[in-house]
Amino acid sequence: MQTMILTNIFREFMQVVKESGKYTIGLLDNQGKIIVCSEKKMMGQFINLQLRDKKQFVESIVVREKQFGYLWMSSSDENLKMVGNIMIESLTNRILYELNEESIQNKMTKDDQFISLIMGKKPMNLQSLLNLANDLNIKQNENRVAILIKRKLEFVSEDIVH
Repeated sequence: MQTMILTNIFREFMQVVKESGKYTIGLLDNQGKIIVCSEKKMMGQFINLQLRDKKQFVESIVVREKQFGYLWMSSSDENLKMVGNIMIESLTNRILYELNEESIQNKMTKDDQFISLIMGKKPMNLQSLLNLANDLNIKQNENRVAILIKRKLEFVSEDIVH
């Protein structure tokens, strides 16, 4: 998973925590450097990864036995450890979700990717669509009609063929 995606995921979590106003939250690299933080003035500073006290929470972010940095939280709130544990679990689940999505995308056939580009939830990327059409040897100068077959129950192959 790219660092950019991890940073974007973390920013979403940071916004939720920032709204409470009780916590400072940061994403640390493997050396303890703050990469992203709710307090912008702290970015670039280093946090001791071994630090454990009532006002600091540091926990490694590990998904599928791979290290994704560290979650750091700071607060005088007595529930810091509990909130930190909830955040690490939520962050881990979100990263796992993104990894699964990435894996599914990588396993899709070119035909599946083509349909996904046309009918997917994301805005269509015309250049990607044209590149995929070339890969699939689809003649771009021929007219086509899209047919959507929809049924509330599962399909029976005879219903479509006959």
